[in-house]
Amino acid sequence: MKRIALVGGAGLMGRATARDLVGSGFAVTIADIDLDGARQMAATLGPDAAAVRADASDVASLLTAFQGADAVVNVSQYYFNLPVMEACLEARLSYCDLGGLYHTTLKQLAMGERFADRGLLAILGIGSAVGLTNVMGAYIADRLATIDHLRCYDAYAPAEEGLSWAYSLETIFDEIMSRPMVWRDGRMLELDPLSEPERFFFDHGIGDRLVHHTLHSEVATLPFSWPEKRVGEVYFKIASFGYTPEALERLKVFADVGLADREGIEVRSTSGQVVAVRPRELLARVLARWREARPPAEAPPDDVEEVVTVGTGRDAAGRPLTYRVGTAAWHHARWGLDAGTILTGVPPSIAGQWLAEGRLERRGAVGPELALPAEAFLLELAKRGTRTTVQVTENLAG
Repeated sequence: MKRIALVGGAGLMGRATARDLVGSGFAVTIADIDLDGARQMAATLGPDAAAVRADASDVASLLTAFQGADAVVNVSQYYFNLPVMEACLEARLSYCDLGGLYHTTLKQLAMGERFADRGLLAILGIGSAVGLTNVMGAYIADRLATIDHLRCYDAYAPAEEGLSWAYSLETIFDEIMSRPMVWRDGRMLELDPLSEPERFFFDHGIGDRLVHHTLHSEVATLPFSWPEKRVGEVYFKIASFGYTPEALERLKVFADVGLADREGIEVRSTSGQVVAVRPRELLARVLARWREARPPAEAPPDDVEEVVTVGTGRDAAGRPLTYRVGTAAWHHARWGLDAGTILTGVPPSIAGQWLAEGRLERRGAVGPELALPAEAFLLELAKRGTRTTVQVTENLAG
């Protein structure tokens, strides 16, 4: 039986990844700094799951956790991507993760030659977005000779009205505060956070939503994956990070007044001593306590997330075409997980399985659009209850 080392497996996304791995006949080592959480997760999965304490920032700790593994799936915070990759190089294990929020992805791409020299593959970002957006971009690129643009979108319904969060609060604040990157007319542009809003229509009952730019890793790789196709524009937009616009405004207020800053400030403790605290860490603890004090919110049975990639260009015959490829997931009743967790947590399970089985020929560190066969991957994902739809429009004039 092949074994996957699942870094950060006791967290939210790890719930979906671990369940899919075990359900697919793989053993899993849940490697997490939270050993109690890892043990609780392993206990729900049965004899094919083990738990081990691992510090994702410490290569030696990770190497111990990787013993007996055939591949590594990293679902931890993207801050740890680089040390986890260093451990994979030392252990000679292929790797995949949930993305590096653009700037970390660039650093990971620079490790590509080292992975290739060892005959290894690192898939950089194979969640929903980043991840499926790239794979759907590859589906489009396979069918176009030139590409005018690849535009990626993400929305969830029903939108969260409170201040709970479907994925890492650290990442949400990073996305709110960071300047997004856009590839346009052969240049990488840095824009204002949440800029260039537009209306975009999502399927599966989500409907017309206001979306905006945010920093994302699609832009780090898609413009350069097919140089012969001369990709003109790439961007990623999301509908309020899964919140209602009103709830997003409340989070923005926290960020605007400095409560999401990482730099320490001095405050007086309850004992009267002056101590340094990180405002973001304090805010996260307060919000976690606020959430824990309320009854656990159950995902509605009709909750849905759709990620979409829209590509325009010309095919080999010169016909101007527009492709809209969208993949959606719904609440998973048996696992008790919401649509967003399924759509983000299951793709790295499939990628990890294929890495462990040696099914992927690519070597180095690349985006998923170059590592994974697009149609085969989307079909495999559909076996888990997701749905991918493809719409093709032929324009009468160029």
